[in-house]
Amino acid sequence: MRTLDYSESELCIIQAELFEMSVEKASYSSLVFIRRFMLSNFVGSLDNKSYLFQSNNPDYVFEVLDQEYGESEYGSQKYDSEVMYWVGYMYRTISFLYNLSSKQVYRLFPAKEIVNCYQIYNSVDIMQAAKRMMDNIGYIKPEDYTVEGVKILRGLLEEDK
Repeated sequence: MRTLDYSESELCIIQAELFEMSVEKASYSSLVFIRRFMLSNFVGSLDNKSYLFQSNNPDYVFEVLDQEYGESEYGSQKYDSEVMYWVGYMYRTISFLYNLSSKQVYRLFPAKEIVNCYQIYNSVDIMQAAKRMMDNIGYIKPEDYTVEGVKILRGLLEEDK
C-alpha cells in the first residue's frame, strides 16, 4: 500500500483540525457540518492540494461554508472533537490513497457511517483503517481490476480441475 507524501499528510492534519474546530465554530450539528464540508465547492482546494499555497485562516473555511449554504442552526448533535478529528483525517486519507474526490469519498461513506467507523477503527493505524474500510465495502481501485480478474480466473480454473 502506498503511503502519503508530506503535502498529503499536512492536508490530512489541516482537514482533521478543521473538523475538530467545527465542534465549537459551526452553528449546526456535526453531521450537517460533515455533509456541507465534503460536498462544498471549497473542498476542491484540498483535493487538488492548492489549499497549501493559499493563505487561509481556519475561520475563512467556516465563512465560506456559511456563504455557500447559508447560516443556520440546523441540528444540534455535536460529536466529540476527537471523533471529528479522526473523521476529517480519515476522509482526506481515503481521498489521497484511492485518488478519489471528497465528494466521491462522501458518497462511499456518508457522515453517519464514517462516524460509526470511528468506534471500530480509531485504535488502528490510519492507513490500515482506510484499507479495511474500503475492503469492507468491496471497493476495488481501477488499476486493481486486472489483478482481481486474474485471481477470479485462477479460482475458476482450479474449480474446473
